[in-house]
Amino acid sequence: MQDYKAKYVKYLESHNLLSFATADDKGNPFVRSVEYVNDGPNVYFLTNTTCTKVEHIKNNPNVAYTVDEDLEDWTKIQGIQMRGKALIIGDKEEKKRAIDMLMSKFPQFNKMESTDVEVCIVKIIPRTGIFIDNPSGIGKRYEVHYS
Repeated sequence: MQDYKAKYVKYLESHNLLSFATADDKGNPFVRSVEYVNDGPNVYFLTNTTCTKVEHIKNNPNVAYTVDEDLEDWTKIQGIQMRGKALIIGDKEEKKRAIDMLMSKFPQFNKMESTDVEVCIVKIIPRTGIFIDNPSGIGKRYEVHYS
């Protein structure tokens, strides 16, 4: 059997955009797309500190996301469906490392003018998910677990 944790990390490294889901305090879901960088199985993204997703994370850190492709031939689709815990990074060293990784992956961050908008780094620690692998057989899905 293949090492789907390794496939999961490699898949994350080869993509840029994930669909990130949170829920408000009434349990209403909300999904948005964010550009991300990963460090192994952990995912980081930059966001405005006053946005809805940060408010949701502070109230309920349980989140979900997908990374996939929009292919006409769905027999070739691979993707990730993951559940995890989101944290607002406070540690200065980890925050700097995440920002450096984001700037390396997305050079346009280096060209952005500074604004008065306060930003933070969100880290998603994976718990359990599914690696979708249709090229190995239609409907092939492999569970991936992290502690």
